[in-house]
Amino acid sequence: MDFETILYDTDGPIAFITLNRPERLNTIVPPMPDEFETAIHAAAADPVVKVVVVQGAGRSFCAGYDFSGGFRHWDSQISTDGRWDPGKDFVFAAFPQFAPTQKFMSMWRCPKPVIAQVHGWCVGGGSDTALCADLVIASEDARIGTPYARMWGCYLSGMWLYRLGLTRAKEYALTGKPLSGKTAAEIGLINTAVPFARLQEEVRRTALQLASIPASQLSAMKLIVNHAWEQMGLSSTQTLGPILDGLMRNTPDALRFIGLAAREGVGAVIAERDKPFADYSQGPPEEQPDPTHVIHPPAVEGPRREFVRHTTTSATSTRSRWLVFLRDAHPGYLSWEEHEQIQHRLRANVLAHRTEYRLDPAREGPALLRGLAVCGRCGARMTVRYHRWGPALLPTYYCHRLGQRLAEPSHRTSGFSGPGPALLVPALSLPVRRRSTRSCRAGAPSGSSESVD
Repeated sequence: MDFETILYDTDGPIAFITLNRPERLNTIVPPMPDEFETAIHAAAADPVVKVVVVQGAGRSFCAGYDFSGGFRHWDSQISTDGRWDPGKDFVFAAFPQFAPTQKFMSMWRCPKPVIAQVHGWCVGGGSDTALCADLVIASEDARIGTPYARMWGCYLSGMWLYRLGLTRAKEYALTGKPLSGKTAAEIGLINTAVPFARLQEEVRRTALQLASIPASQLSAMKLIVNHAWEQMGLSSTQTLGPILDGLMRNTPDALRFIGLAAREGVGAVIAERDKPFADYSQGPPEEQPDPTHVIHPPAVEGPRREFVRHTTTSATSTRSRWLVFLRDAHPGYLSWEEHEQIQHRLRANVLAHRTEYRLDPAREGPALLRGLAVCGRCGARMTVRYHRWGPALLPTYYCHRLGQRLAEPSHRTSGFSGPGPALLVPALSLPVRRRSTRSCRAGAPSGSSESVD
């Protein structure tokens, strides 16, 4: 199956659905809800599959709905002539044929058990999604929360309410504060929390145990529990929640909030929202997920990827640099194994200055180049993207922890101007081999915007 925002794979009796926007913490944009529902239906129809595992690629499960760019991804569903249309929003939120929440709830209605494997950030709509699963197993350092409780949202699936008692539900609904995976397991929001090193092993062990039970038995037990909860008003809660969410996205305060995000970036509004609580991205490092805890998506069929080694001579030394060519106009991202190799080489090969990236204009140019570096301001992982500008290949930098694009380093060999990254790929010459039948994909996005809703 070819998807844009997820991966679908099976391994014996286990189907894996992987949210696959790792460079944006798997934030939700169209067509992710539709693709997710399609994958759940495929797993339900596969006679070999008995258990479904939902996970996130990269360093987070899901950081909620992507509200970068003024939340324009959903304009066709909620706006008319560029203005919010409450009538369209109501229909979009309340009817299962259109509502993203109901498409994610397909895992609740799936006759086979679904396990959510949670690590890193699982916040906003991401937590609403994960809690729709039958079992939730998280890493102990994961952070689960609903920052939209403070601004720009309302409970969507309502699962926070049904998994917690009244006392806890009111506390987290009013404060929006996050829980670690360990604390979430202790208070009964999720089933189990284990160290990250054991997370995938624990999920697989649980999935295989369930797979040893007859499929009809699993379906019967899931159905009886689901019906009991539905009799408590789950459907009504899931109708009201998204409608209120639409209203909360369009109050004067909310419009100022999203306007600031469009003008100054998501990082600015996240800082304003969460700084008084000193949590989420504004909290101390020990209160955030470990950014080195990365989930590698399952291997899938795709075009060949090729490491190409280049050598550049600077004023002081000759250094080797590595880049990756994404061949055959493939729209996907590098595998995380490749990302890790890039990160290792970037850490090991550092120049304290930037010169120019040049291409031979007589040859084919690279399609889409991505790498990882280390932010000079906070030490976190940073995405480096390269895009063509005439004959040059220019980088842009995005710090995941700060949640913002960083200023480009200066051309001076003595240092940087502005808050540029300290570790980066230096200048290099890019001779690229011709291919007779296929060429590389031209152009790459000039920047990234990470959203936490």
